[in-house]
Parts: sequence; structure tokens; C-alpha cells
Amino acid sequence: MVNDVLSVAKPNKRLFEQNTSSTASANCKKSVFTCTIQVGSYEAISLRYILFEKNAITLESWNPDFRGVSMTRSSVKFKVFSQEITDCQTYKPRGIFFITTTSCVAHRISARLDISRYNKKFDPGSLATYERYIVLRLNHPSSELPTLSILNDAKELSKEEYDKLTKMTKIPKFKEQIIIDKPKSPSSRYLSAAEFHPIFSQSFSKEVTFPEDGIGAINITKSDLLCLQPGEFLNDVIIEFYLKYIHRQILNEEDRNRTFIFSSFFYNRLTQRPVSPSKDRLTCMYENVKNWTRNVNLFQKDFIVIPINERSHWYLAVLCYPYLEKAVPREIITVSDKDSNPDDESSSSKMTGRSRHTGDSSIRISKRSCILVFDSLGCPRPAVFRNLRLYLSLEWKNKNEVSRKFNSETVPGYCPKIPHQNNDCDCGLYLLQYFESFFKNPFNDYTPPIHLRKWFNLDEVSNKRYDILEVIDQIRKK
Repeated sequence: MVNDVLSVAKPNKRLFEQNTSSTASANCKKSVFTCTIQVGSYEAISLRYILFEKNAITLESWNPDFRGVSMTRSSVKFKVFSQEITDCQTYKPRGIFFITTTSCVAHRISARLDISRYNKKFDPGSLATYERYIVLRLNHPSSELPTLSILNDAKELSKEEYDKLTKMTKIPKFKEQIIIDKPKSPSSRYLSAAEFHPIFSQSFSKEVTFPEDGIGAINITKSDLLCLQPGEFLNDVIIEFYLKYIHRQILNEEDRNRTFIFSSFFYNRLTQRPVSPSKDRLTCMYENVKNWTRNVNLFQKDFIVIPINERSHWYLAVLCYPYLEKAVPREIITVSDKDSNPDDESSSSKMTGRSRHTGDSSIRISKRSCILVFDSLGCPRPAVFRNLRLYLSLEWKNKNEVSRKFNSETVPGYCPKIPHQNNDCDCGLYLLQYFESFFKNPFNDYTPPIHLRKWFNLDEVSNKRYDILEVIDQIRKK
């Protein structure tokens, strides 16, 4: 079977340190970079790799139930044979394939991914179009797509057919592929680790520690640096290091004093299921993290920063002005329906105390107690809003004698309109950029919807892997 291998896509460290003695590598004609795969109504999954053979496709995705962020993440592997593919259509300009399979293989894949637990479905016989397909997006030049033998006979779709099918399958809109003939910048996937940054070719005899005073210090090993190579997912060590670096070295003293940053493990710990079914969930939630704030009063801070990792995806939550019981008004303006954001809880009239119809007047808000979620995939996070309100309520009760309500009216949840990632691996970089821009380019209008589409230049995100390596290298050399 190894001799039949045509293409291998592995968006991980083996892209940069390929084993030349590997039989599979020796027989590969081309590397194919795969971004995402959608299985029925199950949202896009990040692939560890995809292997194209003459008679089958083997895919390995990160385990959807995985909550950790270490370099040794678990994964799920499944295989689809050519005789199990009943139909295949492609739109070459964007490298997207729409694949239907037999009911048997659909059941097998659904079981492997355990998608029913998320109320999702993959069924080729479903009446709902978006539940019938495996949607595969390959990130390589369209002219080379036919070399994948198992997909050679795919029916080519016109632009109109593609748009129609995209709408019915509810896949995200992808930008046109950019063909890169040769490496042109430090961020190119085609560079080796040593070519990407000289730190990989240097001796690394001891860990890099930051901050040096030892208080909440982060220890960075050379293996942690591997996730800063292009195409890799950032791990918790790099996320926490750079958050601390921004907090200590970039923010001014005023911003440092009014900001508290939780560990990346806080939210997972908060939402951890009770070990004993007999224990009350709310009590267990708070007991899990009660001691995390024994030396700090969160209600004396303006901003509480919470990096979150769920199912190998990073996003950022910020609790703003938790001590405010009422919004601080700014000025009266006119709002319209078209400005509403369906991902905000504030889209309903109850959040503003008045209807949001065209021509209605509304008060602009300069400060208010609220929860902001910055997600580079643009996913709504109602569960995060609920869980963090519960936490604030229990924390307030523990630290104060006076009662206070924390609900969707007193602490609304907003999903600002922000720049989004256009691949499957840069979510951690966007989290760090959101945090940095939150103070670098602060906004003082908390009236929903919050528009931040041009918050920062995307080049800042593209260069951030290299920039973080530069910072670590400078600390190491001190």
C-alpha cells in the first residue's frame, strides 16, 4: 500500500523535518496542504493530515473531545475507499470537493467522530442537503488537483453551481487560493525550521524563563518552539508566555494594574464535569477555581482576560468592568436594524431597554459590565456567556456581603465584528493579536454591535510567529 501513495498532507512539524529514509516520503509525488473538512452538518474539523492513495483516502483529525493543548494531542483516524464514494464534485479555483459516500461509511465516520453528541448529522440519504456531504478543501494550486487519482473523475462545477451548493451545504465562504511558486517571506510553509528562524539551528541547553523574577514564570523549552513554525497550532506555553510578555513589557503601568489574566486552563477547569453525580454542578464549578483568585479582587479590575481552548481551537474572552452595575452613557444617537449582530445577546430589545427599529434613539455606552468574546472563526458562544456569568455571581457572593444579579441584562455578552482567520492553524495567533490590539487600539464605545473589522492589519498576524521567536531569542540571549 505504501507504494501506491500519491500525496501526503501533514500540517505539522514533519513538514519541516521530513525523514528522508521514510518509504512513504520517498514515494510521495507532491505534498498537499489540507485546511479543513466538513462532515455533514458537523462544522469544519482541523485535520492532522490527509493521505491520498490510489484506492482510498485516509484522514486523521484532532480528537473532537480533546480539551488539552499540549504537543501530544490525541487524534481520530478514518478511511474512505473509492468504492464507498458514490459521487464527487469539485470547484477547482478554490480547491473544494463535495463528496458523497455510502450510508455504511457515513455511519462509520459518524461513530468515529461521535458527532451525534453534538446534535450533528452525516447521512447521504438525508433530505437536508447540508447533511449529505463531506466537504474537503485543499490548499494548493488548482492546476495540480487532477494529480490526486482517487478524485480524478470528480465532476467540475461552474461558479453558479458552486455558489448554490455552498449555500445548501452551509460551508464558509473561502477566498480564492493564492498560488505560491517559491518562498517569498519568512512565513512561507515551504521553509525548513532553521530557514524560518535561526533559533532552531542554535544550541538550546536550558529553558527560557519569563518573567525572570519567578512570579508566575513560564518555562519555554525547545520543543515548545516547534509550534511556532508555520502551519502549527500554538500550545498553551506559547499562548501564556506571550500574554504575560504583552502584559509586562508592552502595556503601560495603568493598563497593567487594571488588567488580570487567567491561565489558559481556567475555563476548562471551571466547566469540568463533577466527579460525583451527587454533587451540585454550580458548587463544583466554583470549587474548581475558587483558589485561583485568593490574592486578587476581580471586582477592582477593569478587564479580566480569559484565553480559552475548546476542541483544539483558541479564542479569547474578556470580562469588562465587572464592578459596574449600570452602563455609563455617552451620547444619544440613532440606530437601525441593519446594525444588529445576531451573535450578540444584545440583538434582542431587552438588552437596550427599547426596540431597535430604524429611527429609534439609543444611548451610546462608554463603559459597561459585559463579556466580550473574540473568536477568529466567528462562532457564537452563548455557553461561555452563561458560564462566566455564573462564575462572576459566585465570586461576588464569596467576596461581598451585598447581593447582586449577574444576568444577560446586567452583564450582556457581545461578539464584536473582528478580522477572522483564513486557515485552520492561526487561531492562537489571532487570540494574541486580539489581546494586543485591545490595548494598542482601544475602543471606548460599548454600544452593540461593536464594529472592529479594521482593528488591525492582517500582516501583523502573518508575522507574529516570527516576532514571538524574536522575543524569545532576545530573552534567551540576556
